[in-house]
Amino acid sequence: MATVQGAFIGIVFSIFVLASQVSATQFTPLTLEQLSKSRGFALLLGFYIFSILTDIYLMQSLSVPISLPYFPQDWNLALAVGAGLMTGSLFSLLIARQLLAELTTPEHLLERTADSVSRETFLRSEQEEGSRPTPPERTPLFTIERILITAHKNGDEFTVQQAIHQLWRGVDRILTPSSHLKPECLANSPPSHVENIDIELLLDHWSTAVTYGTKGTQERVQQTITAHRYILETLIRAERVPEAIEELSNLYELAIASLDQSGNNSILSEYQALSSTIADHESSELLSRIITHHAEFVEMEVGALQAAGGSELDGLDDVLLSDILCNYIELLEDVWESELSSSTNRQRTDLIINQMTSDLESIFETFDEHPNPGPHKQTLLTELQDRLIHASSTISTNAEQPIERYITLVAEVSLSLDRDPDTVARSLNKKVKNDSDRQRVLNQQLKNWSSKDTYQSEFEVLAINKEEITEFVESIATEISSLEAETTTE
Repeated sequence: MATVQGAFIGIVFSIFVLASQVSATQFTPLTLEQLSKSRGFALLLGFYIFSILTDIYLMQSLSVPISLPYFPQDWNLALAVGAGLMTGSLFSLLIARQLLAELTTPEHLLERTADSVSRETFLRSEQEEGSRPTPPERTPLFTIERILITAHKNGDEFTVQQAIHQLWRGVDRILTPSSHLKPECLANSPPSHVENIDIELLLDHWSTAVTYGTKGTQERVQQTITAHRYILETLIRAERVPEAIEELSNLYELAIASLDQSGNNSILSEYQALSSTIADHESSELLSRIITHHAEFVEMEVGALQAAGGSELDGLDDVLLSDILCNYIELLEDVWESELSSSTNRQRTDLIINQMTSDLESIFETFDEHPNPGPHKQTLLTELQDRLIHASSTISTNAEQPIERYITLVAEVSLSLDRDPDTVARSLNKKVKNDSDRQRVLNQQLKNWSSKDTYQSEFEVLAINKEEITEFVESIATEISSLEAETTTE
């Protein structure tokens, strides 16, 4: 029996070593660390050794008068124990098979490596003056990087995406507050959980994912973008603004790769998800970068349309451009909902609207260079009006100027689309009727709008004159007052 179990340990150990060597050859020798750190492998090996030693002892104890407590001294019982251990060794092959898969298959290997990431590895160390130099330490994230690079070279797309995901998990484990931290600790600024972390080293590892995330399929690019957006949100909440600004540049590179590769506008949804976090932050530099990115997206698309000459416009161009402009409205909503000062609110509103109007002018000028631009302008303005109407539920109640500019935007776009002012009024009223403060402020600004005599066109390219817009706004104000009176009567 001991001989049979000795054969088991030889076969199992050989298979483990061979499979680990194949994995190390395919990806990186660093994967061999997982074999040496595996508790399951150590327990399995210990069980085999215990079984062999027990069989040897039982065989010797029955011929030599040596005994140990709890060990059988009867032949039949000794034979039963030996047979049980041998049967256990047979069944352990099932466990060995599962353990082998966990130690050598790429997805399990990457997951185990990401789980081994610890905060202590990335603590910033201050070297004392005159102290001896210390060697650098290899981190689990470095192992994942090597697997990612090798998988990309081998054309293994599945492993590349797994590596990007697990690299993000490892980074997120360090940046995200631990569950044991108390809520009052998380409210500190800057948050204490990242004070001593070497963020530069951490993001240097993640930069490998960004680099290779742009070199594959659209699915790979999208996965990298989503993970990168999560890292950005975490950096902003941790008050690491300089690092966040740098990573915004990487987000832009990923966005360009996505647009160049397939023209897929799903990247804009990631900017939408990020906009609320940026709008709530005191740093205006973050918002300026996001606005600049959208302006460059428009410039890139306009450049592509100009390069196409006088060919017929594609409906996909309308979708992409309208989504970009609607993202500006999304930013406006998030700015208005933020709890920043009224002066900051005004400043950011002006920044967003100025860039949006400039982009629309550039788009329309390019549309005019192509045959039959009317339907495409109509599509763009319709989407823009829908988003503007929806934004009425978030208008600021503590700053007049943003509301004035908002009313002008709604009126100009609605007039260009030949919309009925009563219909526009009902749509606006529907959005704000459940918020008495916003309803009151909007109604007041509508009534006072024409008396200020300060009208300045927002979308000059739409060529709306003052008399038209004044009449339109007065009609909206009259209809909303009527709707308000009806509601009061009821």
